[in-house]
Amino acid sequence: MRKIKVLGITARKQPRVPTDIGCIVNIGSKGHVCRILNISVLGVYVAIEPVPEVGKNVELTFSVPPVDDSMVVRGVVRWNSNTAERALLTGAGIAFVDLPGDIEDLIADYVKSRTG
Repeated sequence: MRKIKVLGITARKQPRVPTDIGCIVNIGSKGHVCRILNISVLGVYVAIEPVPEVGKNVELTFSVPPVDDSMVVRGVVRWNSNTAERALLTGAGIAFVDLPGDIEDLIADYVKSRTG
């Protein structure tokens, strides 16, 4: 896997694919129904209101086809439409934190199925 440096931080370059997956984003004790609009093994972009603050820890509950079982993963808000120069939709980029290997494999398989 090739690694690249972004803003002085080494990051894996991974494919990101458009999607439309229902999701619950828990911020503290409050759950927000939202849509995942793109996904990679590194994170997701979700359409959500109100927009969570950058740096906020969140918990996401969603499933990726063909698996019907929901997965729960932790993440951190890396950017949001309030801080982005050209955001088209109200939402946030969320990076996965400590993604378990089996869930990473499910997401990787889903992304691969969408990229051909």
